[in-house]
Parts: sequence; C-alpha cells; structure tokens
Amino acid sequence: MDCAAVLRLGVAQRGIHWTLAGLEQWIMERCPPMGYTGFQPLQKQQLRQRIQDALNRAFPQGSQGMPVSHTTSETSLYLSRRVPV
Repeated sequence: MDCAAVLRLGVAQRGIHWTLAGLEQWIMERCPPMGYTGFQPLQKQQLRQRIQDALNRAFPQGSQGMPVSHTTSETSLYLSRRVPV
C-alpha cells in the first residue's frame, strides 16, 4: 500500500500521469542498483505485474482517481502532466 500512496501523491501534488510503461522506464533510468537492465524476461514480467498491482491499488476501477492503462505499449511518460479539461 505504500507504493499506491506514493502514486496517488504524485497525482495530487504534481499531476503526474502514471503508466505501467512509464514506471518501468523510471526504474530503468533512476534505480540502477536494482540491475533491471540485466533482468531475465520472467523477472521483468514479474516486476511489471507488481507495478500493475500498485497502479490498481492506487487507482481502483470506478474510483475518482485517474484511469490506469493495462498495456506496456503506452507512450505516455511517467512525468507527463495531465492537461486540464
């Protein structure tokens, strides 16, 4: 639940649009000690599942939170700002 709280805080304070692909990219760029670039395909898939779980916990379906994409091909970046409607 701590990860979900951090994700919600990013939306509330900075308007960050979190995506599975964006969080995965953030981990690769900002967390080199994890060794993500050397992960085997199964390890990467397991991490993607954990990221998606955190997104689902932070923004459950039907909540007032932001929508969550379930694809890894999404092009939105993890630091893109939401555009006011």
